[in-house]
Amino acid sequence: MVFSRITHQTSAIYASMAGRWIGGLVDRLSAGPAAHALSALAIATIAADVNGQTNAETIQPFIEILNRRSFESLLDSSPSLVLLCACIADRCGGRAPAVLMDYAELSASGIRGQPSGVSDPSLILPALLAWQLGLLAGPPQAYESSVEPERLIGSGPEAARSAMVVLEACTMFGLRRVSTPPLLAEVLEAIAVDRLQDYDLELACRVMRARRYVDSTTSLAVTEFRDFIVANQDDEGSFGLYDRESEVLRTAANSKSADLSLKLPVTLACLWTLAEMDRDDYLIVRDIGMSCRSS
Repeated sequence: MVFSRITHQTSAIYASMAGRWIGGLVDRLSAGPAAHALSALAIATIAADVNGQTNAETIQPFIEILNRRSFESLLDSSPSLVLLCACIADRCGGRAPAVLMDYAELSASGIRGQPSGVSDPSLILPALLAWQLGLLAGPPQAYESSVEPERLIGSGPEAARSAMVVLEACTMFGLRRVSTPPLLAEVLEAIAVDRLQDYDLELACRVMRARRYVDSTTSLAVTEFRDFIVANQDDEGSFGLYDRESEVLRTAANSKSADLSLKLPVTLACLWTLAEMDRDDYLIVRDIGMSCRSS
């Protein structure tokens, strides 16, 4: 009970800090890439979800930025991120920007065109999101595959990324419980810690999320991982202590916003992971922005 209360208090702090940081970036985001505005919209929504304060006013500045973007500007962004933001805007803003819905419809048409359903695990998330937007008749069929923990031991980051694609698809990002080989959860914990040693926060968080999808129990490694991520929130509210790297990026590009290409994806990964750890029965793929409906 004490740990639960401390966790709740800590989550309110880190979420509020992240929300203030992202809210202060609106002017910089207005002139930046569409991918930055998409990440910011997701971050703002998750931060508000954690505190139970999501409403249209929270996300409106980011939706307005996206309303001014062209379809072509979205092509450098992750399809899953575009569809996730379309879901957020649809839930919180009443209607997603036309450019996001045009992109989502094009993605959905490609998925509908597959005669045997979704066979590529990387398409499971776009298919889930397109279904939630009402663009597909139903969710994708369960993706059946397996990951052998023995093959992951000692593997590099690329092998870890490939395995995460499969695990995320099999579990539908936590929506589906699957039978997994013994020791898989422990191996995933070890990989997440290994990525932390290289300060690869984005991949480390993705691995730990997959670990939670295959085994929802809390171990010492999970608790210590969470504490490490919280401790690596910058004073301004973003995640990752990247002062030196940020300065290099800003100097090389002669732009005060160049470091956002690093900070935004890392902050999104960390906040996504913490939110799913700290909020009971909360999954980004299903629940992001859902509290807007009661605002």
